[in-house]
Amino acid sequence: MRRIYEGDDDDERVDLTGVSNMAQAMRKKLKQKRLEGYSGWHDSDQCTVKRLKLMLHSHLKRGDMVDVANFAMMIYNRERCMER
Repeated sequence: MRRIYEGDDDDERVDLTGVSNMAQAMRKKLKQKRLEGYSGWHDSDQCTVKRLKLMLHSHLKRGDMVDVANFAMMIYNRERCMER
């Protein structure tokens, strides 16, 4: 993880660093969950978009922003990027 400094005036660097840091945390959490046996977010027979949205809201209430970002990624891909 790279540090972001409050006084940094390079907005692009701050944005790119922030996205890179979050993506790294997301990948780490996804790997951890795969090792625990979680899978199937991409398969509508295993997990509906409605269920993903419910889990996103649940994790938002818990304050786990990495899980929130992962659920947002899953929903984004299910709704916009996946072949049907």
